[in-house]
Amino acid sequence: MRPLTSRMEDSSGRSSRLARVFRPMLDRRTGPAPGCTSLTSFLATGLDSGTSFIYAWQNCTSLTSFPAIALTAGTNFGQAWYNCTSMTSFNATGLDSGTAFSNAWRNTALTTFPAISLTAGTNFSSAWADCSSLSSFLATDLDSGTNLSYAWQNCTSLTTMPALALTAGTSFLYTWAGCSSLTSFLATGLNSGTDFTLTWYNCTALTTMPALALTAGTTFNQTWRFCSSMTSFLATGLNSATTFRLAWGDCTSLAPPFRDSIACLSATL
Repeated sequence: MRPLTSRMEDSSGRSSRLARVFRPMLDRRTGPAPGCTSLTSFLATGLDSGTSFIYAWQNCTSLTSFPAIALTAGTNFGQAWYNCTSMTSFNATGLDSGTAFSNAWRNTALTTFPAISLTAGTNFSSAWADCSSLSSFLATDLDSGTNLSYAWQNCTSLTTMPALALTAGTSFLYTWAGCSSLTSFLATGLNSGTDFTLTWYNCTALTTMPALALTAGTTFNQTWRFCSSMTSFLATGLNSATTFRLAWGDCTSLAPPFRDSIACLSATL
């Protein structure tokens, strides 16, 4: 993990008192110190000049709701709410200047992610990973995201991936792996993706892989492995790939040749 800076500054270069107060302490040996585990309510205001909120509320395990405060100047939200395991409601606004959302809401108790724009976001690695209660995802404007690795991994209650354009995405490593309730996949624009290792691994309820062009993909290691309910595979543009190791392994409902991909498609094309 990168070390935290000693202070936060607003656009005029002045230190933000609130940012200093709510920035977690850094343990030089182990990284960020444990969060405010007894914090149940957060009522602070005036954070709209803060630019970096990295680790800000990490491990606030008793916080149940995050209020409607504007974070309009924020650019770095890495691990901001990571491991807020009791947080079921998220009402912050003004995240559309944020670029870094790695692990931002990972392992929270959110059931619905609200309709907020994340238009400047580029790094969504593990942003919503392990949100096992998340059943509805309403965020918009993820089309600038390049790193979507692990983004929704183990979101075991998510049934539908909405029609989001992910046109800038290049890395889809483990992106929806373990989304065992996912029955409908409506995202588009994956044609810039190169790495699809374990992307839909263990999506056991997915019956149809839609007609997505995956034309830039080179690596499909275990991509659809254990998608045991999949009966229809409509993706195209896999001719640039170099490896399909176990790509359709254990997809027991698919007819050949996909079901037999262990033998047929493990070699370099």
